[in-house]
Amino acid sequence: MSIESPKIEKRDEKSELRKKFEHKLRTMAAWGVIALSSFGAITLATRKEGERKYKPKAIIADIEKKQSLSEIEKAELNKKLEYLRENFGENIFPQLKKSVEANRESNPKPTEIKGFEKIGLSNKDFQNLWSEKYYPKGWLDDEISVVEYKGKGLKGGKGPDYGGGKEIRYGGIENMQKEGKSKIEFYFKGQEEYGSNKEFIETLDWYFSHESSHANDWEGESQMDYKKRVDFLHEVSQNCFREGAFRDIFEYVDSIKNKDKNKENYYKVREYWGSCCEYYFTFPEILKEDHPREFEMVDKYVKMEDKNYNPVEKYNQRMEVIKQMTEK
Repeated sequence: MSIESPKIEKRDEKSELRKKFEHKLRTMAAWGVIALSSFGAITLATRKEGERKYKPKAIIADIEKKQSLSEIEKAELNKKLEYLRENFGENIFPQLKKSVEANRESNPKPTEIKGFEKIGLSNKDFQNLWSEKYYPKGWLDDEISVVEYKGKGLKGGKGPDYGGGKEIRYGGIENMQKEGKSKIEFYFKGQEEYGSNKEFIETLDWYFSHESSHANDWEGESQMDYKKRVDFLHEVSQNCFREGAFRDIFEYVDSIKNKDKNKENYYKVREYWGSCCEYYFTFPEILKEDHPREFEMVDKYVKMEDKNYNPVEKYNQRMEVIKQMTEK
């Protein structure tokens, strides 16, 4: 698997955008910021003794309870199931089925934001910034219940499942079983560590884009049938493992290690999806230019619920909101 960071080239027509991109990456590297590892939501089900083994016909039969499939569609689906089994093991199927069984009706409600008053910032301002004014319809209100700043205590790093030893983190996402939605928590140090309020808020927004993606993947999405979850995971996996696939500047995906190769592959694919979304929302023009396949992949799933979403326009609007937040 090759590691390819976004190409940073000097181009007259986009020189200012490229300069901002370079500055952001240099600044974050200097801070020692690492990609956030999710907690709670990223799990691979463990097949209990006596539980039925992988049987593609049974999985296809489950899917056909909801929709009819032609013989050609069954053959294509069978290939996808085998691909997932080879990369993630048999336990991926009860995991996907568990997500299907947790499906719930749409219940859009603005995400609650709390805890930022601890560092002198306005929860109301973040409520506006992290809303569907600037993110796709259905991306937040249907999937994320709470975003909370927990405090300045540094809890950053990669957990043992990601090959990072002691589990410490800057933030992450977990599923709130009772509500059927997700919760995002942040543990960043205060803004005094980041040069300015603007840099700090932009950093939070960057990582919010990453974490919110996990509430909208094949596992976290609350209203997706079995076949769509299989198709979704299959497409993202193939993109992740192909030669020349996008890798963020911190090479986070390929740094993930686990003694269980199936788990390692799964965590890599899920964090690859998170990184693609992170750049789609934060550096959309650069991702589209340098890695059009990844841009189109995220854009496809975003526009399933919000066909008119324009990531460049919405990014510029968020930057204006952040500017206003820091000028108060």
